[in-house]
Order: sequence, then structure tokens, then C-alpha cells
Amino acid sequence: NVKTMLNRMAKLGRLDEIPIYFEGGSFEDPLRNEEFFHTAKAFLEKLQQVKGAGAVFSIVSQIDYEMHRTDGLAVSFPEAVKLTRFGAKESGLANWTEWKNGIFMWVDHPMDNAVGIDAATRQVEKIAKAFQNENQWLTVSLFGNNLHYAPLALITAGQAPWVLVTSLLAIFLYYAWMTHRECPSLPALKGGFVIAQPFLFVSAVVIVVMAVFGIPLNIATAVIIPVVI
Repeated sequence: NVKTMLNRMAKLGRLDEIPIYFEGGSFEDPLRNEEFFHTAKAFLEKLQQVKGAGAVFSIVSQIDYEMHRTDGLAVSFPEAVKLTRFGAKESGLANWTEWKNGIFMWVDHPMDNAVGIDAATRQVEKIAKAFQNENQWLTVSLFGNNLHYAPLALITAGQAPWVLVTSLLAIFLYYAWMTHRECPSLPALKGGFVIAQPFLFVSAVVIVVMAVFGIPLNIATAVIIPVVI
């Protein structure tokens, strides 16, 4: 089931993941605990409301499916847990579904939107904090790197305006210094400003083009302006 979902997401261009570890605290075997199960199910439903999120999947979804099948094969909660664990083991996905006293959850997100996945991650963290406040036994952790975007890419995308400003400021200061050294009779700041005009024009054109054509701000485009400069 997970492999099928990953293949479908790849075809749709959605393969960034926000990985989550949902830990049962003092429960010896949390997946067999109905309180843990219902809390995890409610958490999954909240994750589905995260802006920009696509498929949200976990072993909890499969257990719920086994319990509510409409083909006459529905089973009880303990049996559903047993069947789901057997299926995960047989398909080689056991290590992707649970570990020690917790389970994994995966939130898929479009792979071409670094700023969006950063905002979605912050929203997931907010939901996790709310659930932990309601359930003292619960620990929710976001872990690892996203499949396509390392944290540096998110930082770069989020700081793109400052990257532009600091790049132009560096150019201005450099040419002001050059004017002072080579043309001492000219005001250094005025000379730096005049020489920096072409770079300001290039930056403005790039910004307008991105806005008109709806080019998204992501790992490829976040640093385009300094590169063009």
C-alpha cells in the first residue's frame, strides 16, 4: 500500500515528506492500546487539514481500514493490529511503520515549494504541541531531512529577499570603494549608486518576470537573483 502511494505521488510530482514519530510514552505496546490508536487517528485527521499537504499515511490508517471493511472481512481491533503488522512485515515495510513504542507518520507535500513545506512543517509542529498538551503520555517528534529539500534550501528560500538586499548592498559598497580609490574627485557614495544601476535594473526585471509568470520560490529560484547579478 505504501509503495503504491509513493509511486502515485511520484507521478503527481509530490515526493517531499514531513516525517513524524508518534510515541506512546509509558504504553508497553501502544499500537494495541485503543486510547493510543484513537489519539493517533485524530492526529492523522488534523494532519490532513494542513495547507498544501497531500497524502497522509500511517499504519493507523490500515488498521482502521481492516476494522471497517465493507466486504464482510472486517475484524476486531486486536485482530486488525495483528493483520496489519503481518502485512507490514511480509512487504518489508515494518521498519517504516513502527519502532520501539511509537509509530511513524508521513505527510506528503509538493516537491516544488520549499517555502510551502516549511510553513506546513511549522503547522504540523503546532498540531503536535496541542496534542501533547492534551495527552501527557504522548510525545510527537519531527525528524530527519525532507526527501528533496535540505534545511539549507528552506532557509535560502525563506531569506530570498534578504539575499537580494545584501547582494545589492555589497555591490554598492564595493563600487563606492572603487570610486573613492580610482576617482577621488567624485563623491564615493554617488559613484557607487550610479554604477550599481544596471544591477538594480536586472533585479527588477527578474522579480517582475517571476511575478508575471507565477514562477514559484523554491530551491532553484530562491537564489536566481544573486546568480543573475
